[in-house]
Amino acid sequence: MIKSILITGAHGSIGSEICGFFDKKKTIIYKLVRENKNNEKKTYTLKTIKNLKKRIDLVIHLAGYNPHPYLKLNSEKDLYNKNIEIHRNILGIIRRNNVEKVIFFSTFSLYQNGKIVNENSKLSINDYYTKSKIWMEKQLSKQDLSCYILRSSAIIFKNSKNNWISQIISKISKNEEITLYNKDNKYNNCLHISDLKKVILKLISIKKKQKKIYNISSNKPLKILEIKNIIKKNKAYNKKVLIKHNSKIRGFFNSSKKIQKELNIKFKSNKDTLSSVLSKD
Repeated sequence: MIKSILITGAHGSIGSEICGFFDKKKTIIYKLVRENKNNEKKTYTLKTIKNLKKRIDLVIHLAGYNPHPYLKLNSEKDLYNKNIEIHRNILGIIRRNNVEKVIFFSTFSLYQNGKIVNENSKLSINDYYTKSKIWMEKQLSKQDLSCYILRSSAIIFKNSKNNWISQIISKISKNEEITLYNKDNKYNNCLHISDLKKVILKLISIKKKQKKIYNISSNKPLKILEIKNIIKKNKAYNKKVLIKHNSKIRGFFNSSKKIQKELNIKFKSNKDTLSSVLSKD
C-alpha cells in the first residue's frame, strides 16, 4: 500500500497540481524543489533530501529543465548535463529510501514524425532534452521496482505553462492576435489534468510489480481549423485568429489506446479538453 510519496518538481505548474491529487490524511506527501525559500514542511532540495531517512513508497518524477525560450542555460548540452545530474540524484533517492514504485514523466517528442504515434513508433533522439529523457528511461528499466514511464503530451489546465496551448491561453487573456498553421493538420498532443489524475491514482493502486511505457494524450484529434473555431467561441476574445501554411510543420497525433485499455479508463476528447481552457472566459 502506498503511504508516502515524493513528488519531484513539486513547485512546478504540473507538480503543484499533482500534490493536490491526494488525501493528505491518508498519504504523506514529500516535495522535492529547487529552493525552499519559505521553509515548507516536508519539502526538500537536492541537498537537504539526503537528511530524509524515512521510507518512500512512490516517487513521481517531474523535475528537470525544459527547452523553452526562457531557459537560462548556455547550450542544449548544458540542459542535458543539468537534467542528467537531477536524474542521478533521483536514482540515489530511490535506492536509499527503498522506493518500490516510480512514475516518470518522459515526453512524446522523442518519436519520429508519423501520422499516428503510439508506443511502438520509432524514436528520433535528435536533441539533448530528448536524450536526457531516454537516459532516465533506460536507467529506470534496470531498477528492481515497478516503473511507469508516461510519454506525456502537454498537460492542460487553467494555469498550465510552457506548451503550445498555454501560449494560446496567454494570447487570449491579453486579447492578442493568434496565428495557427496548416488548417487540415490534426492535433491532440494534450491531456486534461483531470485525466492525468485518473492515470496516477490507477497506477498507484496496482499491486503487482511491472514496467510499462504509456503514451498519454486526449482522444479524437481535431483539425487546426476546428481549434480556431473553439477559440472564436470565447466571447471575451475579439482579435483575429489567422491560419497560415508552413510546410515544415507536419500533422500527427498520438494514440493513447493502450493505457486506457489496460487501466480501464477513458480520456476526454480533444474538443472537450481544449474547450475547457480556450472557449471560456
